Amino acid sequence: MEHTLAMQIVGGVGLLIGLRMNMDPVGFNKSIFGDVEGKR
Repeated sequence: MEHTLAMQIVGGVGLLIGLRMNMDPVGFNKSIFGDVEGKR
């Protein structure tokens, strides 16, 4: 696999993750960490 193609794929995946984080940050965090609000 060419390096440029690999970097384009990584960039595309990073872009999609970044867009999802910006559209729904609370839902994104809940999908990763679960419901941790209020637990200290």
